[in-house]
Amino acid sequence: MQNYVIITDSASDIPAPLVQDFDITLIPLQFTINETDYYDDPLDRKLPPEDFFALMRQGHQAQTAQVTANQFIAVFEPILQRGQDILYLGFSSKISGTYDSSALASQELAAKYPDRTLLTLDTKAASMGLALMVDLAVQQKKKGMSVQELYDWVKAQLPHLCHWFTVDDLVYLRRGGRVSAVASFIGTTLNIKPILHVDNEGALIPVGKVRGRKQSLESLAQKMAASCIDPEQQTVYICHADALQDAQTLEASIKSLIPVREVRLGMMGSTIGAHAGPGTIALFFIGQER
Repeated sequence: MQNYVIITDSASDIPAPLVQDFDITLIPLQFTINETDYYDDPLDRKLPPEDFFALMRQGHQAQTAQVTANQFIAVFEPILQRGQDILYLGFSSKISGTYDSSALASQELAAKYPDRTLLTLDTKAASMGLALMVDLAVQQKKKGMSVQELYDWVKAQLPHLCHWFTVDDLVYLRRGGRVSAVASFIGTTLNIKPILHVDNEGALIPVGKVRGRKQSLESLAQKMAASCIDPEQQTVYICHADALQDAQTLEASIKSLIPVREVRLGMMGSTIGAHAGPGTIALFFIGQER
């Protein structure tokens, strides 16, 4: 076994059982809702996602806070002290400042521990897109890749890490500045559902719109069918914001179109959910291009 630790953050939406199976370290981001602060920690939930999304549906607004450099140091340094190296796979820097904090922490610790390797990588990914990349990285580590080899390997995969998703209510994207108030009103009135993805730079980009929930889910499945690579070898991730039935509908649609090896469903955490809103459905896979 290689003597290094893979670390990621809670914006990956990795379910608790997989955090343990992957044998990784996960750093939780913070969020605030109903005037109470929480850590988005799948291993120690103080506010379950179902309750979080229920509060959002009741009209409570949520705010999130990035991980600070000092918080990264508090996690990184004990690992370096015990003689292990680190590969941190971080949340897209186009969406959060968390990765920038990790880079600052790395610079400070590199001078203090010159004999150790501490690599941080902006995956330009979010939610279970990051979870999928962590999953693939863990598999490569088990095959014997060194920390530097794994860093290079993951970096080469990122242009193929596809994120496709749709939201149930445009109001949350409007609050985040993704759509205008007028577009939000018209879209909600006409039952228009946007189709969005995360581009090569890690930014959230609207790419289309369809009418109705059923069509939006079918559109995600079609996106995957058109661009996925070797589906028979893939584990596909579907993330939902308290919308399990719709996630299962998308799973069935994908399986009717292409022979994927495995589909993993997971609940969206509060970090991503605060901005996407309840009802969001997201699909992640490896494709020809993002």
